[in-house]
Amino acid sequence: MWLKIRPWQRKLAKCRPAVPFLAYLALHLFAVAGLVTRKYPDSATYMILNFAGNGPELPTVPLLYNIFNTDALRVAAQAVVAAACWWTLCLSVVRLIDHKRVRIVIRFTILALGLVAPIVSWNTTLLSESLTLSLTALLVATWLSFFQKESLRWAMAVVFVTLAWTLTRQADVIVGLLITVGALVAALGRHRSKLRGFVALMMILISAYSLVITSRNTQVENANVADYVADRILLNKDYTNWFVAHGMPYSPEVAADAGTPYGSNLAGLPSFRPWLVKDGARVYAEFVFSHPNYTLLGPLSSFFGEVSSLTIPNTTVYPLTVMPNPTPSILSPTIDYGRYREVVPPIFGDILFEQGQAGAILSVVGIAGYLLYLSRRRYGIDRRQRIPCILLASVVPQAYFAWLSGGVGELDRLSMVTAASLRIGLVLCIAFSIDRLLSGTGLDQGDDGSGKEIVI
Repeated sequence: MWLKIRPWQRKLAKCRPAVPFLAYLALHLFAVAGLVTRKYPDSATYMILNFAGNGPELPTVPLLYNIFNTDALRVAAQAVVAAACWWTLCLSVVRLIDHKRVRIVIRFTILALGLVAPIVSWNTTLLSESLTLSLTALLVATWLSFFQKESLRWAMAVVFVTLAWTLTRQADVIVGLLITVGALVAALGRHRSKLRGFVALMMILISAYSLVITSRNTQVENANVADYVADRILLNKDYTNWFVAHGMPYSPEVAADAGTPYGSNLAGLPSFRPWLVKDGARVYAEFVFSHPNYTLLGPLSSFFGEVSSLTIPNTTVYPLTVMPNPTPSILSPTIDYGRYREVVPPIFGDILFEQGQAGAILSVVGIAGYLLYLSRRRYGIDRRQRIPCILLASVVPQAYFAWLSGGVGELDRLSMVTAASLRIGLVLCIAFSIDRLLSGTGLDQGDDGSGKEIVI
């Protein structure tokens, strides 16, 4: 005798696939619900929305903050966006995995990475980092899906997400140029298509638009140049002499600001500000291109951090909660900007995102490299690895750009996207390599699971 299925049972069956996501969303909300919203001097600038570049910040974050007009709603929105973005990345990767056990492990790993303290804590701060980190996960997901199953739907998703991500903060505009170059290479390469050409054209337009509106607002640029001068240039006699020879005003009151946090005093000096606004950025750019020791060797001390000595007191000019003493760590930032509840067991959190030092991440880099070499040697090129490898290759340029063009006092904050990109790339690289070694196949899985090979 057949059992009659009632309408409410059909509706319940349709909703069942959403239950895991709702559980994941609940974890994101639990991590931040009821906690104090953290605001900083920059927070007020993210409330001003302007699409023409006349506002202090690029429009993505102000758009979100203007839609959700209370602090509680903004924090909740950031948590929801984070859950959706990391969940989408997880689905995009799992679709490409053949081996059942690898799918289980990678699902847990990606979702846990979105919940580790250094990432989830940003959801309680009114700054650009929360949305940038979330959109970084979504950016990888959409590009990965587009190159596995080229369709107009995924092409539009890539364009929309790249636009939103690029307009989140100034640093993303420059990194976005690398995305545009990659899209052009794919469009003009051996396996060109109309969709790739469309995406490449849209990337060019996105880069052009973002560069135009960024050039109209030099407020952040001037503040950063003042920061470099105060905390790097004035502390080095040869560098100071070079800047003076290129027009920088120098006086006892300028010299007194050497080592001043964030260069705030220097930027406000009547004798210094006119030069800063008119020539500061140009002179600093010339200095970067003409001093390879500063440009190439200077950032290296900040890549991995440094263990502070127990016998030497803290001498940093920055608050310890903002920048660790004695040096920051670009690849494993240590910062305490936001509040959070711990939802990932510390043992897993330390493995996925060890703060301050890079011992764990260096070990994972070695493992990923060996597995990639082993799988490629045994089965040849795995086209699923293209996006993870491109992402990993972008980490070093991102790190250099953060050191050379970001604020000195907030280098750890500005390195969060670089650190997250590194971890996402490594997780995907290891997952695809292990899957290939265990499944023994060289085929990439499309959205329909047909096993059809798709060329990138």
